[in-house]
Amino acid sequence: MNNQELANKKRLAGPLFVSITPKKGKYTKLWGAGIDADVNTSGGFVSAIVTHKGKARHIAHFLKNLLANSGRDKMHAQVYTNTAAGTRGNGYIAVTTNTATPAATTTDLLGEITTGGLARADAVTKTHTASTNSTTIEHTFTASATHTAVHKSGLFDSTLPAGTMSHIANFTADATLVSGDTLKVTWTLNLG
Repeated sequence: MNNQELANKKRLAGPLFVSITPKKGKYTKLWGAGIDADVNTSGGFVSAIVTHKGKARHIAHFLKNLLANSGRDKMHAQVYTNTAAGTRGNGYIAVTTNTATPAATTTDLLGEITTGGLARADAVTKTHTASTNSTTIEHTFTASATHTAVHKSGLFDSTLPAGTMSHIANFTADATLVSGDTLKVTWTLNLG
């Protein structure tokens, strides 16, 4: 479907969101009011790229992630009810080899990698444009050891294990890295 064909489609009530994944020049996902409403998540999306010997490979590409209850509570406090100055946002990215399915009740990243260049990091990129509902948090890890089957990422408000995890998502493919490889994790976050 090209842009003109999309524009000629019957108008829908409410916002329309289009995810374009190149596949023989066609739109592969379309959702919005009245179409696959469960796909339009308030948690946002996660992407991850492994670079090995100069070749990049997507292991997660705009995947829906789960907003944990603890993260939702923190965001409400941070945005609406917190009156104390100095509360830290969730800009730390962590990864793990744990393969358990994320749940809203999850409060930590089991098996979090803490060595070999993949330890929890304060993301280098944290951007938000005023009057939009999207924030990007991104970090590129450089492996200094071998890591097998990196499977999941989470966002935290601290480098300490006791920090609050706001988001968690599995990658669609595992990443195996050797020293010198990079893992770029990009979180795109939308709140409601």
